[in-house]
Order: sequence, then C-alpha cells, then structure tokens
Amino acid sequence: MQQPITFDDLDDADIAPPERKLLEVGTMLGTHTVIRGVLGEGGTAVVYDAWHVELERAVAVKMLHPHARVAREARARLIREARICESVHDPRVPKVYFIDELDDGTPYMVMEKIEGPTLQKLIESGPLPIGTACTIIAHLLEGLAAIHGRGVVHRDIKPSNVILQPRDDGTVRIRLMDFGIGKLNSASPDVTGITRQGDIIGTPCYMPPEQLTGRSIDARADLYACGIVMFEMLSGKLPFHAGSVAEVVAAVLRDEIPSVRTLRADIPVAVAEVITKATAKDPAHRHASAERMKLALVSAQRASRQEPQKPAAVLEPVGQYV
Repeated sequence: MQQPITFDDLDDADIAPPERKLLEVGTMLGTHTVIRGVLGEGGTAVVYDAWHVELERAVAVKMLHPHARVAREARARLIREARICESVHDPRVPKVYFIDELDDGTPYMVMEKIEGPTLQKLIESGPLPIGTACTIIAHLLEGLAAIHGRGVVHRDIKPSNVILQPRDDGTVRIRLMDFGIGKLNSASPDVTGITRQGDIIGTPCYMPPEQLTGRSIDARADLYACGIVMFEMLSGKLPFHAGSVAEVVAAVLRDEIPSVRTLRADIPVAVAEVITKATAKDPAHRHASAERMKLALVSAQRASRQEPQKPAAVLEPVGQYV
C-alpha cells in the first residue's frame, strides 16, 4: 500500500458570465437541505455550502445557474457527473446523495462536502519536494486506477480539480473533483450524446494531442495529464508557455515536452523518465495503465536512492504536506 500523505472547475469559457442570482442563506431545498452560503461559483454552476437535516451533516449543493439550466449540454454534464460519482465506489471520489430540481426546473446535485486546499494552491507556493510530489501522484494514480476500472475517463485532470483533504489522523486524502466532462466508456462514443465528434473539452495545457484533435481517447489521456501535473509540481511551471489557447494547442501538437531536469537538475533521471513516458504524444508509447505508471514511479524512487544526487534546490517549506 502506498504510504499515507502527511501533511471545482466550473468555468465554461464559451458561456457568458451569468447574472448573479444566488440563493439566500436559509433557503430550503425540499424538506431537508438548508443553504448556508456559497463555496464557489463558475460559468455554468454555483456550489453552495448546505446542511442536510436528515443526514445530519454538512453537504455541498451544485446547482446550475438560471441561464444554464435550459442548456442541454450543461444539464447533461451535471447528470453525468452524478452518474459517474455514483458508479465509482472509491474514497477519492466524492459521494453524491441525490439529484433533484427546484420548482422552476433548475437541476441541482447534493453531494459530499469536501474541505481542504487544492493542489493548485499548494503549487502556487513553488516547486514541491520530490518525495512529496511523487507521493501525491502515486495517490492520484490509485484514484485513477479505481475510476478507470469502472470504465470512466476523467478528461480534466489538473491541480485545481484535486483537493487535499485533511483527515483526523493527521494524513491527507487525495480527492478527485469535477467529473462534469468525464466519459463513461461504452459501445457508443459518448453515452450522453452531448460531446460532438471534434469538440475540444478540457483544459488545453493538460490535454494530450488526441484529445485536442477530437480523436477517440482512453485512460491514457488521464495519464498524460498526470505527467503534466507532476512536471508542474516539480518545476513550478507548465511545460508549454504561450499567450493564447491556440498557441498552447499548437505547442502541444508540435513540440516535445522538455525534460523536467532542464528546470531542476536535482530530480533523479528515473523520475524524470516517468514523466517523459507519461507525456508521450503517441498514447501507445505511454504507460499502459494507472497501475503500471504507479509501479514505474515507485521503482524510479527506489532506483534514485542509489543514484548520486546533486544538491537539492532550496525550497519553501510545505508544512503539514511534507
């Protein structure tokens, strides 16, 4: 078993910012859920802090904005997210208690409330210690192995969609968030029918070439994103820097990702090779599965203990996350 760690992205760029019309504190949803505040807000939805009287626990309520409730794709994404979370029985995936509608037809999802900083917040403090980054990725890969085993591809793995949830025993659990564009594998290309062939959905700097070009993808698309996230954790930077989405897409399709060692020489060669393999442009050249990538990472860490190391860069302390 992987050693424990000691220590939402709702935006849709193609949808105009909504007129703020949030539920007031104290609003009842049905007979059991009381709104207590706002946890986050994006282009198509808002996430409320709430209390479920019957469950006697704090919950999160993800609700479409009024302008989005009639949008077939936005509505289908919310329903799909609920279906995916319900189908994957793993502690790294948030629990969904139920999905319902307001009297005016606005759909909402009542789900587990998960508190803690995002991985993005942690990265903002600078490059992470090698051991910390490798441990986080190993746990992330365990979560991906669970969802891939249920026929789900997340399609939007990035630091802002990973929450580091503190636990009572002093460890932190990795939680995978925002399955709104996740794909349930089936005989058909997309079980909800809301993703048209050729569409680009996701965050371009974390997406592999096959996803950017609208081709068929599988679990190896998530492994590519994991490689990019690991690069970012270790270097504090993304591999491609560009001034526009179009330039990022062009760079991903055209340029090879540089070795992370060009930015941080103390990273062991074997660890850097795990990133290189995960981010291969051809999915056939990547790790075959999340389990295989995790095994490669563990082996790389073991091998690096025998490898002469250059002095480590001076890093900001990461406190309880070390």
